[in-house]
Amino acid sequence: QRIVFVLDSTRPIPVEAAQTLHEIILHNANNAVQILVACQKSDAPNAKHWRRMKIQLRTEMERWRKVTTTTRKDTLSSSTENNKCDHLLTTPYSDLDKLPNNVTMHFLSCSSHPNKKKSNNSNNDNGLDAIWQFILHGTITSDSSSILSSASRR
Repeated sequence: QRIVFVLDSTRPIPVEAAQTLHEIILHNANNAVQILVACQKSDAPNAKHWRRMKIQLRTEMERWRKVTTTTRKDTLSSSTENNKCDHLLTTPYSDLDKLPNNVTMHFLSCSSHPNKKKSNNSNNDNGLDAIWQFILHGTITSDSSSILSSASRR
């Protein structure tokens, strides 16, 4: 299963993004899931680099995990599924490179505009080709300056 999660790199990380990703990680016990976080508008003057976006997303996910831990502790029963959820709720998001439940997360800076820096190259790398390759094959094909993968590149 592959998910492309688009965030605006010119804006703060929305709480809803952290909530959604937290729920995907929490409830993904049976399937391997690859998530590509596409940090859109990377060409804007006030855009944050994908590394900064990753740090901010981790912070928001950890904040949301703490909220859900507090509210769910009393409602979880002793069933096996809930014990697994309880364990995941108490595991902090200290590193998005080491996620539980067969979840891998990749980060990519991208733009809908062609990259003007590569004018001598007919393949303007704005990140959209990398997204397309991820959707089709589950592979990440960009260089390390624009992408970070929590799993080895395939």
